[in-house]
Amino acid sequence: MDQLINLISFPFRDKKWIIKLLIGGVLSIIPIINFFSFGYSYHIFKEAIEGKTAYLPEWNQWDFLFKKGFYIFILGLIYTILPSLLIMLSLSFMTLKGPFFILGFLLILISIILYIAVLFFFPTAIALFAKKENIKDALNFSFIIKSTINFCPDYFKPFLTGIGIIIVGLIIESILGSIPTLGWLIFFFLNFYISIILARLFGEFFLRKKL
Repeated sequence: MDQLINLISFPFRDKKWIIKLLIGGVLSIIPIINFFSFGYSYHIFKEAIEGKTAYLPEWNQWDFLFKKGFYIFILGLIYTILPSLLIMLSLSFMTLKGPFFILGFLLILISIILYIAVLFFFPTAIALFAKKENIKDALNFSFIIKSTINFCPDYFKPFLTGIGIIIVGLIIESILGSIPTLGWLIFFFLNFYISIILARLFGEFFLRKKL
């Protein structure tokens, strides 16, 4: 429990945490510009995987943040493209009747399983990218699957903790989302906060693992 409290509270130990989180939240709203916020979360992940003290980095090194954020975006796109296509295909089938509707329902179930698989294996891909500094390593699917499975059962702790944090975030967003304008803003700021918490969580885990 103490470890979890330290994890979710580390951003607030920074004297400038309000400004830093505000910048990240604002940047995350705008497409393409949000690569900076992706890069910032990656920076925290990399600092953790290198064993550095938990802290909020300064908003500088803009080239680094944008470049790494772009890579993270591309990796996320590659990993989610198959389940996303299946979702779109399934919705098309479910507008029809008979066996096509059943097929659409089955495709939704398959896509959900694939999304869960992405959530499970994607942190290992990012860890490989952080350690090797080569996007090709993050696309070595067989190695990533094998490594992640080898990390189990230890890997279940950060994974389930991360899922729990995401669920709590979704509950908060659903409660506050009905507030006009404010709810919409809370969505982006809370998502950015969750991203840096998850970055630190998995970064600390992979610090102790060899890839």
